Amino acid sequence: MDARLPSAALCKEPEETRQIDAEVVAVLPNMHHAKIRDREGHQYSITTMTEGVRPEELQRGYVLRCIVTLLYPRVLRATVVGKSTPVL
Repeated sequence: MDARLPSAALCKEPEETRQIDAEVVAVLPNMHHAKIRDREGHQYSITTMTEGVRPEELQRGYVLRCIVTLLYPRVLRATVVGKSTPVL
């Protein structure tokens, strides 16, 4: 291997992202995990590796504003922005 070549980590292309609002639909505090769903029905996981929130502090119904990747969907960053209102 040529020591002059950059490592694969340095050559990684930046991932495309988008911002979504999603509702917490399940919390598994003992597993440090929460599931969220956006308005289009896409589901994502919140883990201890997610910046901005801790899964064990979330509750069902919380609304999160998230930055997610497009190609391999995952939540990069999330913040709590409110609580959903039940539809009557």
